[in-house]
Amino acid sequence: MFPLPEGLRIFFTPFFSEVPPDFCPRMLSAAEAESLYVAARMFAAEAAAMRCLSRAEHSRFQLETKLRRKGFLPQEIRPALDFLEEKRLLDDRRFAGAWLRARLSSCVNGRIRLAAELAARGVSRADASAALEEFFTWNSEESLCRRAAEKLLRQGRTGKRLAASLQNRGFPAAMIRREVAAAGQAAEPDGPGCTEWPEDLADPD
Repeated sequence: MFPLPEGLRIFFTPFFSEVPPDFCPRMLSAAEAESLYVAARMFAAEAAAMRCLSRAEHSRFQLETKLRRKGFLPQEIRPALDFLEEKRLLDDRRFAGAWLRARLSSCVNGRIRLAAELAARGVSRADASAALEEFFTWNSEESLCRRAAEKLLRQGRTGKRLAASLQNRGFPAAMIRREVAAAGQAAEPDGPGCTEWPEDLADPD
């Protein structure tokens, strides 16, 4: 016999309690037992995924990783996550939007860095692009770059170091040049200041 997981035993108990007294059980065939076991495992995978989603939005890739760590097999995970996507309980684009909003409260980054981090979380390029377009509709990337530059200046980053730090945060080169130039005398401690660009930020002209 295939033992049912605890959650499945609880789920099926009401049905067992209503079985007629003259009901005569029969032994399941190997194929039937296997099908029931696989169905139970898919149900358990779905329940585990739902517990994760009840706490926070997740990408499909993140849920797949967590379920594999719990011992579920790909053939058990795939149908469970397909079902959750069909019911719109799992949505990578919605996850990307929620992640971008949460990220803004703790760290200011540009589009390039944000796109790379979404990709690392398994979000497709199409879903990431859609979420980023919506995010930057409400948040000016130039304003974010200025906000990041002001914070870095307070930390003593000027000139070349300021430019490199903004580049690492994923802001475009032209925007970085404008912000460092706008810093004026704040860039002087590094020597030539805003003319001291990392090679890949040098003005092409």
